[in-house]
Amino acid sequence: MALESINTITAQCEAHSPSLVRFAQQFGYSGFRSCRRCSRRTVGHGNLGFLRDLVVRDIATLHRLLERVSEE
Repeated sequence: MALESINTITAQCEAHSPSLVRFAQQFGYSGFRSCRRCSRRTVGHGNLGFLRDLVVRDIATLHRLLERVSEE
């Protein structure tokens, strides 16, 4: 995802561009571009470094979700 265009990714996934935008927004990014920029920063750290960064960001996003959701 960090190296491919949105058109290439949507073609491979048989999805539409807005789906990837909404996907990125669910993880706290403003859109697909900001998600890609964040991913590109970690590419130089190898696959394990990329995975580690992704997991840490996702854990933080889930914590924020818990703080925002009410019992109702």
